[in-house]
Amino acid sequence: HSHGLPLRRGAQRLRELEEAGVVSRTVEDGLPVKVSYGLTEKGESLKPAIQSLRQWACHWQEDPL
Repeated sequence: HSHGLPLRRGAQRLRELEEAGVVSRTVEDGLPVKVSYGLTEKGESLKPAIQSLRQWACHWQEDPL
């Protein structure tokens, strides 16, 4: 399946972010099992930095979004 590798990379990245305390993971029982992620307080504190980087990128990119 061609989508397997990117999905595994995404799952690994989410695990790393969870271990770093940036996101929290919630598992809901059912069929299928539902897994959701949310930002922790630590993750929320990154929003201003990410927004600043986005503004910088938009300013310097050649083809505006």
